[in-house]
Parts: sequence; structure tokens; C-alpha cells
Amino acid sequence: MNPFTVGNVESVVSALLLVVSFTLFVISLFSLAKRRTQSLAFLSVAFLLFFLESMLYTIHIFLFYFSNLYFTTLSELLILFILLLIFVATYRQ
Repeated sequence: MNPFTVGNVESVVSALLLVVSFTLFVISLFSLAKRRTQSLAFLSVAFLLFFLESMLYTIHIFLFYFSNLYFTTLSELLILFILLLIFVATYRQ
């Protein structure tokens, strides 16, 4: 069995996205506790919503099978990249 099949890669990317989104949510909460600004509160809510969306998507992947796995995997990789860019941009301010 090839470990690099599309379904396996999608599962790994989905799990990675879930972990990264939760980690960024927790980091944003620590930042919010130090500096109570409106922008950090919105950012924390955004990361929370993104984590919840990732969790639902991951559950869906493990319970159902997508017919277009290449598109789904690419989509999640792009979302992960965008999420990290938002965090870096916010962290540098």
C-alpha cells in the first residue's frame, strides 16, 4: 500500500491544518490577555472560527470520502498558507 496516496495526504494535511489553527487560536488568546485591543479580539475570534471549520472539515473527511481529492488537498494547503501569513502579518505589527 502506497502511503502517499491522495486520501492519505489529504488526511495528513487536514490534521495539520487542525493543529495549526488551534495553536494560532491559543497564541492569539495569550496575546489578547497581554494587550486587550479590539484587533486582537477580532483575530482571536477569526482563529476560533477557522479552527471550528477545520474541525468540521476533518470530521467530514474521516467519515465521508470526497470525489475530488486533489482539489480538496490543494484548497487546504492554500488555507494553511493564508492562515500562517495572517498570523505573521499580525505578529509583526
